Amino acid sequence: MKIRMSLPITVGNMEVLILISLFFRILQATDPRLETYNVDANAISVSGISSGAAMATQMHVINSERIMGAGIIAGVPFACSGGSIAGASTCMLTPSLTSVSSLELLVTSGSFLGNVDTTSNLRDDKVYIFSGTSDSVVKPGNGQNIERFYRHYISNRSNIKTVFNMAAEHCMPTENYGGQCGTLSSSTGYLNNCNYNAAYDLLNHIYGGHLKKPMNASAIEGNLRKFDQKEFFHLAPPSTYSMDVTGYVYVPEVCSQRHQHYTERRGYLITTRLEMEENRRTL
Repeated sequence: MKIRMSLPITVGNMEVLILISLFFRILQATDPRLETYNVDANAISVSGISSGAAMATQMHVINSERIMGAGIIAGVPFACSGGSIAGASTCMLTPSLTSVSSLELLVTSGSFLGNVDTTSNLRDDKVYIFSGTSDSVVKPGNGQNIERFYRHYISNRSNIKTVFNMAAEHCMPTENYGGQCGTLSSSTGYLNNCNYNAAYDLLNHIYGGHLKKPMNASAIEGNLRKFDQKEFFHLAPPSTYSMDVTGYVYVPEVCSQRHQHYTERRGYLITTRLEMEENRRTL
């Protein structure tokens, strides 16, 4: 891309030119494309914490035909914000004001209009919900609202696992790392030592209860790689949706063989290229 500038060379304009140059370098700098990996397209789950948990339930409900489970840690119910910052704040801090039946009606109308997959897809899905009793950011009542929402669609009550009895702040609970469980620990990335492996418990529930729990001394076998996620945004750049141009994919050794499906995993988020393409309709 070539840009012709006719600004007079002054100290102020030179700073502007430098900033413009840096801006276009950032735009032109790209990470590798998301590669193909050996992923079971029938066993895709999506999970997250806080705003990532809100994203997880959004993605799960909207794309339920292709996603079989969700893990929601310190999150809010589907569409709880009503699309506004004020609504999000009310939902987070005053869950007693949330009308779960209204959210269910919204899903029904969305399904009728084709904006949401048919809710019958949710019937046999697995859902994990964590809400700490000491959470000051997303008040604990949100956990019960999420459970009530999913109970409306999931027939087998054992498919929904809840953890509502832990004195945890707004955090991702770990077994032996991070800040104190009941403290808001931004310095540790909101990872709190609660003597509880939420990541394992979440995935073990979603995937049938047969996962091997990692030992403290277990070495991680896999690679964390960058990829360019701009290709999944066509109407506007990723920043428009509070997303970065760079995505990260953790590739376990068992998934290292290339396959026709693409996998993205950020923390505890797993999805496929197919789902990422499908998400365009929700942006």
